[in-house]
Amino acid sequence: MPYTYHQTDAFKTVLDAIRTFCKQHHIVFFTETPETIYAMCDQPEKRSKKEVMHTLTDLYPQLSYCFQKELKNKKKYYTKLFEAVAVAMLKE
Repeated sequence: MPYTYHQTDAFKTVLDAIRTFCKQHHIVFFTETPETIYAMCDQPEKRSKKEVMHTLTDLYPQLSYCFQKELKNKKKYYTKLFEAVAVAMLKE
C-alpha cells in the first residue's frame, strides 16, 4: 500500500473497486504498509526495496532470476512482484 501522500483519487477509486469485488466474491483482501514489508529485511539498518528483494531471494531461491534481472533494469519492473510475495509471506 503506498504511503497516504502517494494515494491519488484514481488510486483510491481502484482500491475501493477491488475491495468491493473481493467482498462480493468472498475473497480475503488485505494490505500492508511499506514499513511492515521493510521490517522483514535481514539487515534492519539497510531497509530498502533492494534489501527486501535480497531477503526474499534467500528464502525463495526460485526468485533469483527475477532479482538479478531487476538489478539490471533501469526502470523497475519486478519490484511489485517481490512486494506481493512479501505480503503473502507475512500473512501465512
